[in-house]
Amino acid sequence: MQTRPPIIPLSLSTEDLKDFFGRVYKIRTKRGCWEWPYRRQDGYGKLWLLGKDHRVHRLSAVAFLGLDLHSPLCSLHKCDNPPCFNFEHLFIGTNADNIKDAINKGKFLNRGFKSFVGAREMDIIEDATEIE
Repeated sequence: MQTRPPIIPLSLSTEDLKDFFGRVYKIRTKRGCWEWPYRRQDGYGKLWLLGKDHRVHRLSAVAFLGLDLHSPLCSLHKCDNPPCFNFEHLFIGTNADNIKDAINKGKFLNRGFKSFVGAREMDIIEDATEIE
């Protein structure tokens, strides 16, 4: 597996981004996640675009959910799987919504979010069914 994310053109329309996500290599899980194979240390998928690394789930929300790339709003996971970029598993919300969601799901400690590493990572590895 490569360690660098793919590089895509600097000017990309929403339609181009949708087409790119439709054709790109992804790991599909039993839960319907589309996992991005190139990840940051925090587990989130990364992609180089417009001169910087972006979280792939945010770009998916830009393409499919209408989120503005420069918006202060967040792209949040319903599935709680950081590398997932399936737009059906995402919703748009504020930082406060993100924290409320994490608290409701038992993912937020007094010191911050629980680590992606550990049992959850094993669930995801066991859940992977198809690589495309």
